[in-house]
Amino acid sequence: MRAVWKALWLMLLTGAVLLAGGCAAAEQEAAPAAAPVATEAPTQPRPTESPTVRVTFPEGYTVLRIAERLEENGVCTAEEFLQAVQQADLSDYPFAAEIPLLDGDGEPNGRVWRLEGYLFPDTYEFYRHCSGGAALAKFLQNFSRKYEQIREDLTACGLTLDQAVTLASILQWEGSNGTDMARMSRVLWNRLESPSYPKLQCDTTTRYLRQLKEAEIPVREEVYDTYTCRGLPVGPIDNPGLAALKAAVAPSDEEICAGCYFFFTDADSGAVYYSRTYAQHQAAWQKLQAEKAKGGDTP
Repeated sequence: MRAVWKALWLMLLTGAVLLAGGCAAAEQEAAPAAAPVATEAPTQPRPTESPTVRVTFPEGYTVLRIAERLEENGVCTAEEFLQAVQQADLSDYPFAAEIPLLDGDGEPNGRVWRLEGYLFPDTYEFYRHCSGGAALAKFLQNFSRKYEQIREDLTACGLTLDQAVTLASILQWEGSNGTDMARMSRVLWNRLESPSYPKLQCDTTTRYLRQLKEAEIPVREEVYDTYTCRGLPVGPIDNPGLAALKAAVAPSDEEICAGCYFFFTDADSGAVYYSRTYAQHQAAWQKLQAEKAKGGDTP
């Protein structure tokens, strides 16, 4: 499967580069349209199977994992779906015009999957054996609806849509609930707004890079790794849910995270520890480890 992903990505890269350097008006190419599933004539199912199938995609799934799950459930092939992700006509989705594919010099910015972050996680009903474009349309239509729920806060916070989705994707993998994600968002906002902390230093971005490497998909590490790049990575690292999107555009104002620039999560209890300085961060970590070594209770 890894070789298939690599070969497919390389094939689609040509289309993505042409897309990025072609029609500047919308940074999109004319390709097979992502037609609504309802208008797509699916392949006839076998007499014993339902013509449709319901599939759930958890929050935080990546484009690759979504493609695999679609194929596993007989919706469409992973290859067809990934081709639609990279090349489908997005003119029916105004938000797509806000997805940057070029850097400041007009060159491809290193984004791996054009629509990573925009495939809204949910439970969907698909026709079996439909096209990749028809399956993609379900996700994008849902994202369009969810976008309306964050539009006001997005405008108020000053982030672009892609910046917000990128931040939300980090929060999705960092936090386990809306409260923690909003607090973590405050910490990352503090870093983004401070010249003293130009790098977010989130382990989740290295996790994304590791997954791409395991799938043998070429990637420019320096544009995703938040230990080396300044500010946000070049694009989302997964597909976040509504709680993460809301946390990204409306970070917490609670005292527990006010003025903090560091956090870590205890893998055993799930408790999150916030600190204002690196020294406090280290001290909290060492205290927790000492308490565990003694078998003591932790918060």
